[in-house]
Amino acid sequence: MSGYAITLVRASTERAKPNTQRLPEYTDQSLVNVQQRLSAPVPIYKDFEELNLTLLFTVVRRDLGADDPFVRKMLGKESPEQLAHRLVTGTHLEDPKVREGLYSGGRAAVVASTDPMIRFAASIDEDRLALRKDYEARVDAPTRAAAERIAKARFAVYGTSVDPDATFTARLSYGSVKGFEDVEGKLVEPYTTIEGLFNRATDVPPYALPESWLKAKSSLNLSLPMNLSTTNDIIGGNSGSPLIDRDANVVGLIFDGNIFSLGGDYGYDAAKNRAVAVDSRALLEGLRKVYHLDHIVDEIEAARR
Repeated sequence: MSGYAITLVRASTERAKPNTQRLPEYTDQSLVNVQQRLSAPVPIYKDFEELNLTLLFTVVRRDLGADDPFVRKMLGKESPEQLAHRLVTGTHLEDPKVREGLYSGGRAAVVASTDPMIRFAASIDEDRLALRKDYEARVDAPTRAAAERIAKARFAVYGTSVDPDATFTARLSYGSVKGFEDVEGKLVEPYTTIEGLFNRATDVPPYALPESWLKAKSSLNLSLPMNLSTTNDIIGGNSGSPLIDRDANVVGLIFDGNIFSLGGDYGYDAAKNRAVAVDSRALLEGLRKVYHLDHIVDEIEAARR
C-alpha cells in the first residue's frame, strides 16, 4: 500500500506539469499503466504489509543511523513497528475505489487527504525525488556515457562478429517446433491440445480452470493445439513476443520456457532448452467461444483474406 501512496502523491504533482517536463513513468503514455495498477483489485494482506514496512523502516534506520535527518523525519518519535502499525491500520488504500478517487481528484484530493499512508508518502516525497536526481546525476549519467564508449570500443575491435548487447530493439530468434525429454527421460510431444487442458484440470490451484472455460467446453474444438514448444532461445522479458512462421504468419505467442530453459541465462542447450508458446488457433478459439469477442476474431480473420 505504501507503493500506491507514493505513486498517488508523485502522480498528483507530475500530472500538473507539461507532458515533456514529467518523469518518464508519469507521461501521458505511461499514465495508462499507472491508472491500471491503481484500479486493479489486487488482494492486499495488511499483516504482511505491516511486517514488510517494519522491516523497511528498520533497515533504513540501521543503515543511515538513528541520528540521520531523514530517519528522524521518517520515524519521528515512533519505532519502526509503531509507525508501520499506524500507517497500515489507518489507511484505506487497499480499496481500489479509494485509490481511483484520489487519482481522479488530482493534487487537490491528495493534499486534502487525511489517510496516514498518503500523508506519510507526501512527507518524504521531496526527499525521494532529491535522492533520485542525485543518483541519476552521479550514477546513471556516467554509467550511460561509459556504456556508450565501451560499445564503440567493442565494435571497433570485434565489428559484427559478435552479437550486440540487448538494447530493447526488435530481435529475431530462429528455431523449429520440437519436443524434448523430461527429467525422467520421457518424451514430451511439442504440441498440447485444448482437450489436454481439461484433462489436466482439477478443482484446486494451480490446475483450477476458470468457470468461463468450464462452461464453454462443449462448444470448443478440443482437438485444436493449445501450446507448443520450439527450439527458440528466449529469456525473461520475451513473454508476449509473437511466434512467426517462415511465411511471416503469426502462429503463436511466447509466454514461457520449459524447466531446462532456466539455465538459459548462462548458456543454451539445444537438446533440452525449449520456448513455450500458446498456439494462435487456441487464442482465436478462446476469444470467440470463451470470451465472446467475436468482433476481434472477425477483424483478425478478415485481415487474412
